[in-house]
Amino acid sequence: MTWSIIARDDSGRLGVAVASKFFSVGSLCAHRRRGVGAVSTQALMNPLHGLGGLDRMAAGQTAEQAIAGLTGGDAGRDQRQVLQLPPTVAQRPLPTAPVAIWPGLSIFLLVLSFNLLGDGLRDALDPRQR
Repeated sequence: MTWSIIARDDSGRLGVAVASKFFSVGSLCAHRRRGVGAVSTQALMNPLHGLGGLDRMAAGQTAEQAIAGLTGGDAGRDQRQVLQLPPTVAQRPLPTAPVAIWPGLSIFLLVLSFNLLGDGLRDALDPRQR
């Protein structure tokens, strides 16, 4: 069994990861080209789909058009899987430092409050403290 994922980080960089029981499958499944996109093919893969998909996207086709063009004349298309991701992304600003601090600060305060509450209950209810 083979698992593939194509992802884009907040800066727009693309990555392809493949996990499989087959040795050295990543060199055949994962394809990426800067400024064009990423392609992953698996399940009775055709490695030409990776390069062909990148070439089609470089020529201006959308990911859907490129996949349709690749698989249209492929007799084994029912047994193959192809994923494509174009390079464009709507940019969103990175979180600023105060936004990144709030989750950790809230966890710290929650743990501190449980600790103080536990100490207070122990002091109030422990018969040895009287």
